Amino acid sequence: MKKLVYLAIMLVILFSACGDSPGTLAINSVTPSGGSTQGGTIVEISGQGFDDETTVKFGDATAAIVEVTSRKITLNSPSSDNITGSVDVTVTNSVEKTVTKTAGYTYTSMLFVSNLSSNDIAAFSVDRQAVELSKFSSPTASGGTAPIGMAVDMDNAYLYVGNGNSATVSAFTYDMSDGSLTTVSGSPFSLQGTGVVDLAISTVQRLLFTANSNSNTTSSFTYSTDNNGALTFVEAKSGSLKTPYSAVLDTGRLFLFAANASVSNNISIFEYSGAGVLTEVSTSPKSSGGTEPIALAIDTSKRLLFCLNYTSNDITVFSYNSTTGELTQRGGSKSSGGTAPRAIAIDVSSSLIFVANRTDGVIAAFKYDSSGTLTAANPSTMPVGGSHPRSIALDTNEGIIFIANESSNDIKMLTYDSDGVMTDVQGTVSAEGRGPVKVLFVP
Repeated sequence: MKKLVYLAIMLVILFSACGDSPGTLAINSVTPSGGSTQGGTIVEISGQGFDDETTVKFGDATAAIVEVTSRKITLNSPSSDNITGSVDVTVTNSVEKTVTKTAGYTYTSMLFVSNLSSNDIAAFSVDRQAVELSKFSSPTASGGTAPIGMAVDMDNAYLYVGNGNSATVSAFTYDMSDGSLTTVSGSPFSLQGTGVVDLAISTVQRLLFTANSNSNTTSSFTYSTDNNGALTFVEAKSGSLKTPYSAVLDTGRLFLFAANASVSNNISIFEYSGAGVLTEVSTSPKSSGGTEPIALAIDTSKRLLFCLNYTSNDITVFSYNSTTGELTQRGGSKSSGGTAPRAIAIDVSSSLIFVANRTDGVIAAFKYDSSGTLTAANPSTMPVGGSHPRSIALDTNEGIIFIANESSNDIKMLTYDSDGVMTDVQGTVSAEGRGPVKVLFVP
């Protein structure tokens, strides 16, 4: 009899040590509490009562479970279909017991803004349905002076910022739940060149390239997830580069194109290796077809390159050879829809390009076909709501344009449809810094 009592006591102690009685199901925490609308964020749910047949839903979407124990679930967050906001997290175990954490996870999209004059990076939450911006917190110092170009690895949440007057690139990790930036160890990284104004990233090869306008070079770096995206310098290449102001990549065919905004009025063409080593092709450079080429956009599926010419107020379109990178101009130049075109953005899915004209403060929209022929939208232009637009970013899924107005220190948003027709949705929002020169959207 004593042995039976002893055994019963031991069983009670055993269940107490496990922390709960059999069948109890609970959610204690969801970490992180938010992430990208694209999904794919690694999330841990702590609690009790989980088992091998447990399922988890974020709203109505089922998550892909990576690992489960009785007290912890590791999973990949599902996509929210571009919808921002909070959803319930619901866990159901094998005996069909269910528990819900109300508003347990928040889907967020973000806009980063580099402010040239205040040397900082501002982060905004984007409500993609209401088309509204909300600042997360105070801007973060860029780690250098005159931050201009930015690039992002969305898969690993790395943000890179080129500091134009510091000859460096700063590296950060970012948190989608609150917009916070954390400086990567070793940042900022020397680019062994001067006057960096643009960045181009290949997340496939994990390479970063810079356009260095003062030293007439492009610098290449590798990065790895082993050290949170810290950069390793590869080389600074010159070749035909003369005041390069913009760089774009075809990451599938390993080409880099750079617009030389100087008296040379041309575009340099390089091949690059998986290690980031650059080789200029034999047909480089190619005339830009206008004067002062300053910004590029690329459609890699149609092999088209679009070039803005700042002084001649026009756009030239090129096709390029998929093997050699050789550029061929397609027809004559097209008016940019205003004066001093400064920025270009492309929506490949709708075959649209948008151009920011700096002097008269308008955005122009164009459709293009497989041959690169441009047709202005109707109406073709829309005011930017501020002065001296310098950068454009697009939410191509929801049809939203983000515009950085450098002189009025604000951000403007417009919407657009599949024909490129733009609609004004609200007034401007403070850039939370001085001299916004680059906007970068993270869905």
